[in-house]
Amino acid sequence: MTDVITLSDARAEQPKKRGSRSMMRLLKTVVAVAIVNFIAFVIIAILIGGDAWNGKMENGRYFVANHGRLTEVSASVFTYSLWHVRCLFVTHLFGMVAGGWIAFRRKRRLPITN
Repeated sequence: MTDVITLSDARAEQPKKRGSRSMMRLLKTVVAVAIVNFIAFVIIAILIGGDAWNGKMENGRYFVANHGRLTEVSASVFTYSLWHVRCLFVTHLFGMVAGGWIAFRRKRRLPITN
């Protein structure tokens, strides 16, 4: 006796679309980059004594700040820190959107229980 496979059975056994897996991989990568960038920011801010976003430029001198404490740094370190903060805003935004998208997709796949 042979089993009959219907078209709906065949579709159910097909693997997920490749684009969906690629999208999840991309979203997870974006979240990972945001996390790594944040960790790098924190470590560098500790090492240089703060960040330029909270710091200031005064009379040709550059200061980074951490909780109100100013530390003098070179112009290049100040510029780097300022750009790292700006990049942090972008990566955090993308990371939160990607993380929300992942959570939304996972929640949609879970069965509804009473």
